[in-house]
Amino acid sequence: MNSSTNNPRRGFTLIEVMLVMVIIVILASFAVVAVGRNRARSQINQAKIQVGHFKTAIELFNIDIGYYPSTQSGLESLRNCPPDIPNPAKWGPTPYMDTEIPLDPWDQPYQYCAPGRINIDSFDVWSLGADRQDNTPDDIGNWPMQQ
Repeated sequence: MNSSTNNPRRGFTLIEVMLVMVIIVILASFAVVAVGRNRARSQINQAKIQVGHFKTAIELFNIDIGYYPSTQSGLESLRNCPPDIPNPAKWGPTPYMDTEIPLDPWDQPYQYCAPGRINIDSFDVWSLGADRQDNTPDDIGNWPMQQ
């Protein structure tokens, strides 16, 4: 008798191993796509939250000083008393932002202008978004009705 017919099969064929590898690669690619989408969504949410923090601090500045920081003073006026304030004693008593002005999630500075291009009676503060270009649909700012 032939010994190979008496022993049960032990191991996998090359086709079986390749099939398992293909399945693993397909599942991994779905995971990578899902993580990429979640990362982009989290960057957008992070920018929206930071713009909200700026908006609150700028409004507090306005309450104390009587007007919004100038475009030239920018967001740095939330950390340090700007030189163009007629009465510096009104600024503070502590900075309007406790931390340094951060970069947006795409490592670009946040933008600020007063009066705003969109909010013409107040100010605009925004991130350039993932494309790092100004005045494009992916900009994230304090404008009305932004989702």
